[in-house]
Amino acid sequence: PMSIGLSLGAALLLNAKASRFKALFRTALFAPVVTTLVAVAVIWRYLFHIKYGLVNFGLSHLGIAPIDWLGDPRWAMPTIMLFAVWKNFGYNMVIFLAGLQAIPQDLYEAARIDGASRWKQFLHITLPMLGPVLMV
Repeated sequence: PMSIGLSLGAALLLNAKASRFKALFRTALFAPVVTTLVAVAVIWRYLFHIKYGLVNFGLSHLGIAPIDWLGDPRWAMPTIMLFAVWKNFGYNMVIFLAGLQAIPQDLYEAARIDGASRWKQFLHITLPMLGPVLMV
């Protein structure tokens, strides 16, 4: 559920007319999907290393003591969950983006003329039209 919600949010942002550098962000967010699991796991191991990890380095600048992200039972499962969400995020985002681009813009234009807010357009046009994509 968390991965689906984040992926849908990213797809909505990338589908917006005002968003810049769409291709760059799409590529960067899809990269973990096409990278091998072993390579990504090694990168994450170094990111979350207790002494030399980038995450603990950032926390140390905030005055927070280093955390053993993968060794402490309290932190290991949330870290692995974050890894799984991040690894599959790009795939879900691309699927949602394809679904969003398949929605006819005429529907949104008619809704705007009728006075529908962005939220109403999302609830009554976007979500129903993404139904087939959500079932995949």
